[in-house]
Amino acid sequence: LRGIGTNRNPAVYNVPVTEFADTFRPVILNGKLNYSTGEMIVFTNETMDAAQGVDLSKFFLNNATGKNAINLDGASVFQDTGLSMRIKLLEWQRVAAVAISGVRGGDGQQIVMDVLDDAVIDLAGNPAAAVYGRYVEEFPDNILPKIMGAEINYDNGIILIKSSEM
Repeated sequence: LRGIGTNRNPAVYNVPVTEFADTFRPVILNGKLNYSTGEMIVFTNETMDAAQGVDLSKFFLNNATGKNAINLDGASVFQDTGLSMRIKLLEWQRVAAVAISGVRGGDGQQIVMDVLDDAVIDLAGNPAAAVYGRYVEEFPDNILPKIMGAEINYDNGIILIKSSEM
């Protein structure tokens, strides 16, 4: 090491270090939701430990705080990168979120995220505190659905059309 005056510091060994445990509960800050892909990024103030488990049944997307309109149970965390985690919504969750969103196809009202206590933990094992009404930046669904096939039942006259999305 060198000081500001470029003077060399002598090597020092066996210096006592006092450790302080991390006792602060992590906080979920906000999110981004891409309605084209159904991918949501959730930002936190500390590194979360997705390997220890993320309880997505405690995550909700809403028009207004406390409505618990869309529960993210069944979605999956597919990437944990320090201060954020990526969540892949199920198709029905993505479609339901578009319907209550502030983007084209929605009701014009920005969605918010509510997260209940203990939904995630940080690397020290501290559970996150509940947060309500967290801002979610919305990106519209710009991918057009495609017709994937169709079936005609000649007995009852029903035509079933299969598409790439709901």
